[in-house]
Amino acid sequence: MSQIDSRLKVREWIEQGYFSSLGHRPDRLNVQAILGEPDDFGAGKNRLKLWRYGAIEFHFTADGELLVIHVDNFGVVSARDDMWGLDHSPDMKMVKSKLADLQIRFEQSFSVDSNILRTETDVVLSFDTEGSLESVSQQFEGPARRRQVSVTLDDHHFAKLRMLASLAGQSMSGYLSVLAADALDECIVEDDKRSF
Repeated sequence: MSQIDSRLKVREWIEQGYFSSLGHRPDRLNVQAILGEPDDFGAGKNRLKLWRYGAIEFHFTADGELLVIHVDNFGVVSARDDMWGLDHSPDMKMVKSKLADLQIRFEQSFSVDSNILRTETDVVLSFDTEGSLESVSQQFEGPARRRQVSVTLDDHHFAKLRMLASLAGQSMSGYLSVLAADALDECIVEDDKRSF
């Protein structure tokens, strides 16, 4: 009987949208059955919601449904992980080249404080404003899934947003998200005059 390769291969995840050792969107019990006990847990009430295997985090609902796979601590070294060279903080140009070499299609978008590559498998690679890789993540449908949008502002409104976000003690993207959500909650669809 052959043994399952339980290593978590980031290249495979980005290429396929899942780790072959785990299959499509495994729940907490399946992750534990294949990978064993996590290297680290979330603290307190988050113990069952956040599990870390090496650098790779799995975020679950209270019922054990997988919500997010995430990596942002590239300095963690684990024999369990094959980080596909991403543990050496590559820049966006290098990552784009790696994706092109594997013929992985992606879309690029920009926000106020990050640059994003979203692969056709819905894995998101986020880079800081200098182009260094910050995180790799994949969100699955769940109760609080958030989507990203890009906004273009003129200099006057950009400066105003920066000032207001600073006064509120938030990032500009965080502050803008709150403003947009509040405005959308107040919107009425003109076609049928119904509120959402």
